[in-house]
Amino acid sequence: MIIELILLTKLMIEKGDQLARIKGDTFAVMFSGKDKNYAYKFASKLKKKVEEIPFQIDERVTCRFVVLPIDRWLSEEKLLLLAYEKLKLAKDYGKGVVL
Repeated sequence: MIIELILLTKLMIEKGDQLARIKGDTFAVMFSGKDKNYAYKFASKLKKKVEEIPFQIDERVTCRFVVLPIDRWLSEEKLLLLAYEKLKLAKDYGKGVVL
């Protein structure tokens, strides 16, 4: 499933944008020169496409998405900490959330 999700995401991102695996089943898409609204729209489109993939399992697959601006003053460690905190919050909201 993770490979299919990666391939789908790679098809959707534009030249200059990057997909990175953070840890386990946590990934990041970094957009070059795009604003926060673009990132939210992208996450919503990707969420919808993921839910449409006909995985051959009994349960529906969902993903949680968080959008964070990368501040050049934030360390990598602080950025990841913020992302994980927001992902925990997204988990409280339920499956298929975009925050």
